[in-house]
Amino acid sequence: MKLIVSIVHNEDARGLVNRLTEAGFQPTLINSTESYLYGGRALVMVYAETHQTQSVTEIIGKMCKKRTRYDPPLPPPTEVGEMFISTPVKRTIGGATVFVLNTEEFLQF
Repeated sequence: MKLIVSIVHNEDARGLVNRLTEAGFQPTLINSTESYLYGGRALVMVYAETHQTQSVTEIIGKMCKKRTRYDPPLPPPTEVGEMFISTPVKRTIGGATVFVLNTEEFLQF
């Protein structure tokens, strides 16, 4: 028995949960708050039998791809001497960090 814990971008979380549910798993989604520069993260946890681990990790890999986003520049400065960046800010979002943990016991109440 395995507990698969993945940290994903909020934009990928709902699609990942839907896809895992369609594949017959019962994922649990825990959202975090979103910040301006880094975006929100979500924790998706899935219980799976040992032989199903590869299926789950493949779904996570397909649904949570890294991609580039260009965010609008920061607002113009209000203080004398502050620098104004007028070009969009490039950043990479998406992807997933996945932990596969051995589970001794799984209970549902």
